[in-house]
Amino acid sequence: MPEPSVFDYVDYRRFLRDWLNWKCASRPGYGMGVFAMNAGLSRSTLANVLAGRRQPTPESLDGFARAMGLDDDARHYLGRLVDLSRATNLDEHAAILRELFDHQRYGHGQRVDVAQLEGLSRWYAMAIHEMAGLPGFVADADWLAARLQPPADRDEVARVLDEMRSAGLLDDDPVHRLHTPPEVEHLGAYRLHQSAIDAAKDALVAVPHDRRSFHLATLSVPRDKVSMLFDELEALVRRLRELADAERADADAVVQVNVQAWLAGLVGGEGEPDAER
Repeated sequence: MPEPSVFDYVDYRRFLRDWLNWKCASRPGYGMGVFAMNAGLSRSTLANVLAGRRQPTPESLDGFARAMGLDDDARHYLGRLVDLSRATNLDEHAAILRELFDHQRYGHGQRVDVAQLEGLSRWYAMAIHEMAGLPGFVADADWLAARLQPPADRDEVARVLDEMRSAGLLDDDPVHRLHTPPEVEHLGAYRLHQSAIDAAKDALVAVPHDRRSFHLATLSVPRDKVSMLFDELEALVRRLRELADAERADADAVVQVNVQAWLAGLVGGEGEPDAER
């Protein structure tokens, strides 16, 4: 197994874990304690960083770089991965990702078309893609703008249509065609979710009540059961896809389903991960 390169990652914890696993496999006797000692950290601090309970400080990142033999360029990239994990809004997140994707050593020189993806991550790009597989679809901006709910700007729809054509997303076989590299999905998913949430706010007013269904629930659960709720929501979405696929032959409508859930508060114990102290 080759040594993991930080330039292949957009998640610093995954890089640290993969590097540690590689080192342990390639050097008998190496383990978390040795890694922590070489980085000038306690074993518990390293464990907390890897588990996401603490964020590394610049000093601990310098320690990681020494322990892992990273050059100055790789150390800077690692620091930007940490900055990415701390981004508090989508614009900051996208700006850091663009910087990472544009780095000459990212993905061994692979270039990512971020601009095209941002255009395709409007919520109605997914709706148009779904509509394209139905009989009677017309790939025309005026036709689509008159049918999308909530309403979308006609010129924006035209631009998205052009980008979908360039990406080959309006060919004769529209089903099972959406595929982008994981690093592109990382940026696109954020943009797409933001666009879909904004559309849901508009739909609350613009779409008649008999053509929409909105539900809200705030739940109290043990902290170790939070992931179970997330798994249940994922299973629900899979079930809805199965139901829709079974009826696809007769389909003439497209439904936008947004599902969001997050850990909204903690009582007792540790709160959000802080910088390592």
